[in-house]
Amino acid sequence: MKNKQIYIVSNLREEFGNQSPLPGKSYNDHPSRKSIQFAVEEICSLGFCADYFGGVQELITAYEQKRVFPENTLFLNFSDGLEHPSRKAQSAVLLELLNVPFAGSDACSRLIAGNKQFAKEILNSVHINSPKGILIHRMEDLSFAEGLSYPLIVKPNREGSSIGITQQNFITTADALQDLTSQLLDEFDELLVEEYIAGYEVTNFVIGNPNRFLFNDIILNGYNNQFYFEDFIFGLEEKSGGKRNQIVPDGLLTQEQIKKIKQTSEVIFAVLGMRDFTRIDYRLTAEGVLYFIELNGNPVISQTSEMGALCQQRTFSFRSIYGHIISAAVHRIWNET
Repeated sequence: MKNKQIYIVSNLREEFGNQSPLPGKSYNDHPSRKSIQFAVEEICSLGFCADYFGGVQELITAYEQKRVFPENTLFLNFSDGLEHPSRKAQSAVLLELLNVPFAGSDACSRLIAGNKQFAKEILNSVHINSPKGILIHRMEDLSFAEGLSYPLIVKPNREGSSIGITQQNFITTADALQDLTSQLLDEFDELLVEEYIAGYEVTNFVIGNPNRFLFNDIILNGYNNQFYFEDFIFGLEEKSGGKRNQIVPDGLLTQEQIKKIKQTSEVIFAVLGMRDFTRIDYRLTAEGVLYFIELNGNPVISQTSEMGALCQQRTFSFRSIYGHIISAAVHRIWNET
C-alpha cells in the first residue's frame, strides 16, 4: 500500500469570499490552505508520497490535456467544488472522467448527501427517523407547512457549514416563518422547513466501507457548556466563531445510545452509497429517540473541525485518520490492506 502516489484534490477557503458575520474571521465551506498543507505533511509522515493537486479548475485542465497517471496513483477528493448549486459533485464527476481511482463518494452519492430533504426521504424508506419537513422553492409552497408543528427551523436545503443559519431561523410563529422564508429565498433557491427537534447535537464520523469500517466515533456539540437544547440552533456565527464546546459522549449518553448511533450511521452509510469517509449529524431526544438531520460526504478534517476536537480528546493522531481514509479506499479499489 505504501507505494501509492497520493494527490489531494481540494478547492481552498482563500479562493472564496468570507461568509462569517464576525469581524476578523475568515470562513466558508472549504478547507484552508493551511489545513491542506497539514494533510499533505501528515500523509507524507505515513510513508506515502503526497502532494496537493489543486481543485476543480486543475481537474478540468488535466481532462482537457488528456493527462494519464500511473496505476498506483490515488486521489483524495476533499473538494466541495466551486459556487454552483450542485458543486459538491463537480470534483467527483471530473475524477470519474479522468478515470482515476479516488477516495471519497461518487458524484451521485455526494449529490444525495448534499440534498438534506432527498437524503431524509430515502432514509425514511428504511425506517430511519428524521424531522418532518417540506421543501420551499417559492413563497406559495408555504401552504404545505400547515401540517407541521411549531417550533420550526428554516435552512438552505443544499448548503453546509451552517451557511444561511442564525438564531432567527428558529421559528415559533407563522408570521416569522413568512418573513424569514421571503428573506432567505432572495439568497437561496431551495429551502427546507422542518420541525425542530429538542435534544443533544450529535456528530458521528465514519471511515471505511460496509463490512470493513475502520473508524466510527462521536462528538457532542455544546454551547456555553450546555449540550441539550430546547430552543437553540448552531448558526454561522457559532460555527465560524469557534464558540462551540465539543466533548466525547461517554459522560452524557449511555453505552446503549452510543451503540445505536454508530449502528445507525453504518446503515445510513450503506443505504446512501457513501464511500470511504463521511460525517452524519443527529439530534437525540431526552427519551432516546434518534433523528437524522443531515449528512456530509466531504467533512472538513482539520485541527479546528469536529474531527480536531475528537482527535484531541481521544488522543488519536491526525495521521491515523488520514491513514484510515487511504486504507479504506485502497482496500475498496485494489483489495489491498
